[in-house]
This record gives sequence, C-alpha cells and structure tokens, in this order.
Amino acid sequence: MERVPSLGIIVTHSGSTDSGTLFGLLTPYYRQLVERATALGWRCIVFAPRDVLRQRRTIWSWVRGKTGWERQFSDLPDVVYTRLDAPLPDDMAILRWLRSDGDVSFLNQPEVDEITADRWRAIQVLQSHPTLSTVLPDVALLRDELGVTQTHAVVVAPRYSIKRQVGAGYICPDGESLLLRLEESARATTRSYQSARELLEQLSVRFGEVIVEPYVEPLRLETCPLLIRALWQRDRTRQWQETAVMLLLGQAGSVTYQATVVGLLDRLASTLRQVLPHRYDALRYQLTNLGRVTVELLNQRAHGMSELTVDFIVTKVGDVHLHTVSTTSGLASVWKLATPTVAQTVSSHTLAYASTLLEAAASFSELTASAV
Repeated sequence: MERVPSLGIIVTHSGSTDSGTLFGLLTPYYRQLVERATALGWRCIVFAPRDVLRQRRTIWSWVRGKTGWERQFSDLPDVVYTRLDAPLPDDMAILRWLRSDGDVSFLNQPEVDEITADRWRAIQVLQSHPTLSTVLPDVALLRDELGVTQTHAVVVAPRYSIKRQVGAGYICPDGESLLLRLEESARATTRSYQSARELLEQLSVRFGEVIVEPYVEPLRLETCPLLIRALWQRDRTRQWQETAVMLLLGQAGSVTYQATVVGLLDRLASTLRQVLPHRYDALRYQLTNLGRVTVELLNQRAHGMSELTVDFIVTKVGDVHLHTVSTTSGLASVWKLATPTVAQTVSSHTLAYASTLLEAAASFSELTASAV
C-alpha cells in the first residue's frame, strides 16, 4: 500500500471552534489549503508548537472532519509550513526538534522565523549585501538618552515581532521638550516629555527592546503614507516568483510607516503614475530587483526557505527604501484583498514546493539506503 504524504501547518491557536477563527483571521485560508492539499493526495494536520508530544513522537492535532475541525492524535508530518506570527524560544526549540529528531522538512527553515522576528538582526543580515546596504534604514538599538535627543525626528518601534502589535512611535524635538506620537492601528496619541530618561522608560515599558531610525518622509496619496508589500515564493522548480505586489496606505497624517493593504500594485498603476510621473516603470523594476536579492540572501543565510514578504517605503522624492521582512504579513495581506485567484496562486506555490521537498527527501532516503 502506497504511503500517503503528510503536510503539517504550524499556527497559533487564537479562538474556539465555534468562532470561525480557531487559528486567527487566516482560518478560512488554512481550511481551503487543507482541502486543496487533501484533493491532491496529502494528509493534512494543523497544530501549535505546544501540541507536539516529543516523548511519544506524536501530535495532538486538528484535522478537517465532516462537521468542521476535529481533534486527533497524528504522526509527525513529512513537510511543515510554519505560520507563527511571533515564535517564542520554546516554539523554536520544538521546530528544531521536528527537523533534527523528527526528520521533518520545512518550507521555511526555523532560522528564517528567528531572523525575521528580530527586525534589528534582520537588517544586520541584509546590510551585508552591497545592493541592499544603500536602501536600508540606519537602524540602531535604543540604549541611552542620546538616541532620542537628536535634532531630527526619529521613528521608534519594538525590536521583536512579539511586541509589534503595540504599534510604533515618532519622536521629534519641541523646543526644550521631546514630543512622542504613538500610533497603533487607527489610533494616535501625543505626549510631551521634559526628560529624555522618562521618555525612555515609557518606551521600554511599551515596546521592550527598542529600535530607532531617522524619519524619512514617505510618498503620500493626499495625506496617507504609501508603502509597497511584495510576497515572494519558490515554485516547483525552486525558482523565486513575485507572487503578489500590493499597495498599502497608512492613516492620514501617519508618521510611523504602519499601513493596510488596499489593492494589487499593478491594478493601481495609473494612480501611482500620477504621483510619480516618468518614474513608475523604473520603480517597478527596482522593487523586483531588490526583492529578488533579499529573498536569495536570506534563503542562503537561513539554510533554505520558500516564502518571504518584503516591505518597501517609497520616499517623497521617489526613492525606494527597504523597510522590513516577514514570513507572515504577505499572506495576511493577500487574504484581505479578497481576490480568490491570488490566494489560489499562493496556495499552489506552497503545495508545489512542498511536493518538491517531499521528492528530495525521498531521493535522499533512497540514496542513503543504497549506500548502506
């Protein structure tokens, strides 16, 4: 009897089975991915790191049943698709155990999540490439008062992704005081500080470790800052593909580079051509070139990956700055677009590359067996 290949999706549990968001806002996408993979002959499970029972080499997983999601014990999967927004050290230990002791193949190696969860570290890695070093922000860890007592405005944000849900801040001198504007989702608050030490304490409480970078005025549509998000994936031939490039807009007057997806970039090209006359085609080429260099570099440094999101800031004068990288934000933005064809393309690349990993593992096993 032919063995059925298995795919595991590692997520964070965030709701109940009745809520429809058992695995967060992407629960409907995971359901579609599982159903599509099952139709292609995969056995699919969904689980959180804490569901892995290492001593028993089994997983207390979720599977699709006749009436929805159901719990059952499952064997370790052949291939794992990691979808953790902010992996903790204990989570990383589980991922490494699955790889080393469980002989599990990863679409994105654990090192990818480890690098991208730490924005300061990610930028240090990217700065090692001469093409990227000229378009990256001058990010530093905020360790003392000197970091906020500058004559120019700066943006401050959490170093680690686990704290990024608390927003970001903008600091500028205001006479003898320092003005801090905190932005979180659609909310913004402003407060003046007489003491840099007091300001640092506030940032530490809110963000934990803090990174700081000089403020660069972004290109705006009316008063809304503009960012661009590119989702890159590897296909069955292991080649990198720019699956979706999306336009993001921030709140009116926002100064912390937080934004929400509004559409596919090429479908909004006419709007961008109006604000960037004679520059759009060159901009589009530059985005693709920088994105490809980024994914190839991180793929090398992290020992293998298949999916990465790259965010860019377009400045007021039309320059491109590489802002950040992520393993999760691109898929979330694709789902918000509510464009089924794009989501289907993403899942097709995911499953195609999973098949490639499965075939590679089988070939390695055959080679090892023949050598014994």
